[in-house]
Amino acid sequence: MLQAAQPAQASARRRPTISDVELGPQGVLRGVVVNSQGIPVTRTTVVVYDAKQEVARTKTDTKGYFSVGRLPGGTLRVASGRYSTPIRVWAARTGPPKCKQIALVVVGSDVVRGQRHWKDAFYNDDLLVGGVIAAMIALPIIVYSSNRKPASP
Repeated sequence: MLQAAQPAQASARRRPTISDVELGPQGVLRGVVVNSQGIPVTRTTVVVYDAKQEVARTKTDTKGYFSVGRLPGGTLRVASGRYSTPIRVWAARTGPPKCKQIALVVVGSDVVRGQRHWKDAFYNDDLLVGGVIAAMIALPIIVYSSNRKPASP
């Protein structure tokens, strides 16, 4: 499945997932532009970039679909408005099994993941892991020290 589009000026810290899309004959890239509710965005401009250079420009049709031809395989960025989606395009019949036939560009509102599984914090947050380890070492010492009787009466 293709990822939702990221704002064109997204933070350098975020790394969007690159989706694999197979080009049609003669290097034709087909795609669809939808808003965050999945409704097609009609008659909007779509620009395809190779690195930072524009390589193609078109408009979506009345159903939100677009196509641009004569593209080489490689990494591209498909933009509509201030949103863009990185994709890896493959020549016809050369892509991996998970390759999609149509690029998906989602525009209209930023997609924000507000929740994460508690296990992710332990795998991704070094400070939290260090704090847990320090607590595991300090708690037994504190408990042992508080249960000791004073040496003098």
